[in-house]
This record gives sequence, C-alpha cells and structure tokens, in this order.
Amino acid sequence: MWTSNQKLGYMTLTAHYIDGDFILRKRILSFKKVPYPHTSYVISDVIWSCIREWELDDKVLALTLDNASSNDSAVSKLKENYGEKLFLHGVHMHIRCCAHILNILVQDGLKVMQNAIDNVRNIVRYVGATPSRMQMFNEIASQKRLPKKKGLVYDVSTRWNSTYDMLANAISYKDAFMMYVQEHGNSSLLLTHDDWKKSELFCKFLKHFVEATKVFSGFKYPTSNLYFKEIWNIRGLLVEEACNFDVTIRNLASEMQRKFDKYWRHCNKFLCIATVLDPRLKLGYISFSYMKEFGEIVGEEMVNEILVLFNDIYDIYEKDAQLANLSNVVCVDSLESSCSKEVVGSKRKHDMDYMVWLSKQQAVKRPKRSEIDIYLAEQSLGLMSDGYFNLLGWWKNNANIYPILARMARDFLAIPISTVSSESAFSTGGRVIDPHRSRLNPDTIEALICTQDWLHQNFNLDEDVLSSLAEELDQDSLEKSNESKERMH
Repeated sequence: MWTSNQKLGYMTLTAHYIDGDFILRKRILSFKKVPYPHTSYVISDVIWSCIREWELDDKVLALTLDNASSNDSAVSKLKENYGEKLFLHGVHMHIRCCAHILNILVQDGLKVMQNAIDNVRNIVRYVGATPSRMQMFNEIASQKRLPKKKGLVYDVSTRWNSTYDMLANAISYKDAFMMYVQEHGNSSLLLTHDDWKKSELFCKFLKHFVEATKVFSGFKYPTSNLYFKEIWNIRGLLVEEACNFDVTIRNLASEMQRKFDKYWRHCNKFLCIATVLDPRLKLGYISFSYMKEFGEIVGEEMVNEILVLFNDIYDIYEKDAQLANLSNVVCVDSLESSCSKEVVGSKRKHDMDYMVWLSKQQAVKRPKRSEIDIYLAEQSLGLMSDGYFNLLGWWKNNANIYPILARMARDFLAIPISTVSSESAFSTGGRVIDPHRSRLNPDTIEALICTQDWLHQNFNLDEDVLSSLAEELDQDSLEKSNESKERMH
C-alpha cells in the first residue's frame, strides 16, 4: 500500500514466477487506486479483482504481504471467499515479509540500547554541524593516520540499518572523536570507554541482521529456500547472546527473542518445502535444526509433518503431469488409429492390445520409487564455501531426472520472502504522480507504471544478449578497420 501526494491510496500487485528456462521473473501486474477506508474487505476484493483480471485464479501459490493486521484479515477473507480456487485451499499461502519482521525485531532491540546510541549520535551530529568542526576533526584524523572524511554518516531514526551504518562509521573513528572532544568539544559529549565498548558489541550484533536483510530483500535470485537457514541462524544468535557477559546485550537478545518467537516460532511450511528443494540442504538441514532445538522426539515429529505435506503436494503435481501426458497420448493414439485403421488387421490389433495389457501388468507388479525417494536418497551437495550456487541452473540441468520435482521447484522457489523489491513501484509512482502531474487518471497511472516496469525488466533480462551483440559489433568494427588499413597500405 502507498499514499500519493494526492492523498490517495494505491496498491501494487507483483507476480514472481520461474519460466520454462528456469529464469526468475518479476512483473508488476497492477497499480490500483484503493478506496478508503483500507479495511480487510476492501484489500481482499482489490487483490482478487487483480488476480481475476489476469486470469490467475487457479495459479496463486502464495501471497507475500507486509506484517500488518489488516493484511492478516485480508488473507483470511481471501481464504473464506475463494479458498476452493486456492492451492490447498490457501492454508499455507500467507507469507509475512521477513524484512519487515526483522525490522520489528531490531527496532525493539534499539530501545534497550537507546542511551548508548543517542550518545554516539550526539557527538556525530555535533562534529558534523559546521565546516570548521569538520576541518578540525579531519586534522585529528590525519594525526591518528585515519583517512579524512568529506562528511560523517548520519542515521534516520526510523531506519535501523542507517543507525548501524552510523555506529560502524563512528567506531572506526573512535580515537579521533575522543581526542576531538577532549581538545575542542563539549565535555558532556565525551563517551566513556564503556560506552564505546557497548557500541562496538551492539554494532557487531547488528551486523548479522544487516546481512540477513540483504538476503531477504534479494529479487534476482530465489529467496524462499534461504528463509529457513537465515532465520535459524538468527535464532541461534539470539540464544547465544542471551547468555552474553554484558548485561545490556543480554537484555537486548532476550527482548528480541520474545518477538522472534511471536512471529517465527513455527516456520511457514511452504518455505520449508522450498528449503527441501535446495539440493544443498534438503530435509537434512531441517532435521538437524529441529532436533537440535526441540529434541529428537519432537524434532522428528515436526520433520514428519513437513515430509507428509511434501509428499501430498508431490502427488498433486504427479496427477497433473499424468493428466497432461494422458491427453497427449489420447491425441496421438487417435491420430495413429485413424491413419492405420485400414493397414492393421484384427490379428495385428489383438497382438498390440496384448502388449499394452502386459506393460500395465508389469507396471503394477514393479515396486514404485518416486522422484522424492531418489532425490532425498542422493547425498546433499553441502554448503558451498564461497556462498555461490546457481540453484535454478541445477534444477534446469536435472529437470530430466526429476521432471515433477523440477516443476515444483519452479513454483516454490519463486515465492519471495520479502515485499522490498516490489515496493520499488512506489518510487516509480512518486515520479509519475508529481506535483505537476497530480491529476492523472488512475488507469493512466497504472498503465504508465506497469508498462515502464515490463519494458525495464525486458531490457534487464536481455543484458547478456546485448553484451554479446556489443562484442559482435566491436569485432565487426575491428575487422572493417583492419580491412580499410590493408587497402590504405
């Protein structure tokens, strides 16, 4: 949801999907004006009208939304009114934006460290307030053999990642700040060694959340498979820091852990399926994490629930694949029978019918081993040391071995775990609806924003093609240049 300078509410709906070439795509489908008040009824109706407009009624797997109570109610209304059209009746479809939940966690933690943060913020703002102070600060930095700064990093109170940047930057110039206050500044701004130590501990603690937010906010690679791993790392960090020797950090971790358990005590099972579809993790990573945290008995029960759901979903995809194959076989059989009706005699037809019957009998007697059994029996690839792994490339290369699982991977790995990438539409909206064009019709606004997004995405996706074309043009220009030189000689 977004409010324009016209004080009108707009909603953007973005589709994330993986195509047949295993390329992750993202398209803005709609940018609708939403009438006030923005109740759950209104939001659910607008979402569903957009889905129906694109004829995606039976293609919605999951819906990623900001962590707002109105969105929770809207999802409930969608399930209640359109559950029969949703996959598994929409039981697991609601994905809460992980970046927003992480923001809530950290904001609660900042309250515990507020005094230490305020002290660092005050000294940074004091030094950067005038050019003369910055000049004196830079002279001290040179004495301490630190690089001079064109300006200091300031934070925005509503953006915790900017607070992290301010702290990290200030800590790197700690000696220069301390010397500046002692020689030129107000003594009330002087931070003790304990203040700096707490700031360093907090900055180190906060770095894990910065890295997790970057992972959650990605949109050029699958993120659903990384959800379980990242939140479990955060969970382990909070448990570890809850026993920290520093009382402030201990209280901070405990406060954040309570909020963590509120949102992530139980992981979304669709995102657990996406984790299983990562050949580096599979079911082993989930089993290890659950049994380590909850014990072997409870952990095994939780893993079995995921495995049951995984098999149920696989059965649905398998039936769809069989129906698709059956329709193709019927078409081929009818064509062949019409072409060969005059050629094949009754005796020949009887023999053919026998061969079909025999193959069915052998298929029934032969023990069936599904793709899941084969996939899970294969050894996990393990976590790469450099962190890079082309997940979609792996599934593309193994689609012939696991055709049904590959189709599942295309759906479940396309689920975004954050709305951050989709919120870029609001930046575009701010440029389209500026003070000089504030009376545009909502349909025109939607057309401008959606068209711009689709054209931009096409250019981005064709970067490799364009670069190869540029290389060909450069090579062609070089050859022509050499030919002209030869003629001149």
